[in-house]
Amino acid sequence: MKTKITKEAWKHSVKIGDVFRSSWGYQNTTVDYYEVVDLSESGRSVYIRHLKKESHETETDQGYCVPMVGEFAFAYTMRRIVEGIDGNEFLRIFSFANAYKQTPVEIVQGIKVFKPTRWGIPTTTTNAFQISDLGR
Repeated sequence: MKTKITKEAWKHSVKIGDVFRSSWGYQNTTVDYYEVVDLSESGRSVYIRHLKKESHETETDQGYCVPMVGEFAFAYTMRRIVEGIDGNEFLRIFSFANAYKQTPVEIVQGIKVFKPTRWGIPTTTTNAFQISDLGR
């Protein structure tokens, strides 16, 4: 007789108002922020809205950004809460992008302040060939 192995029920800590960050891309890193606006009836999924972000360009096509909490760019969408290997939860945004819960560095007059995230073309990117190699 087979014994059924059951996993202890995982309880996530996601709540309304939480901010998630997704950083994706290969040669050009794009950063997106999402705010949880509601939980599903089952509690396994959340309704999120894409947040606007404040961005500061430090070099050509590079810079830092922070989320503008409460300022939404698009309508809401539903995403499932996924348990990560380390027990932390994340949201699968697209097949190529996950969003991870962000912790504010401080709260000033009721406004969450987050650490800036770098975006753009990495400065360590090197070309595999030189322009002079073209046409050889």
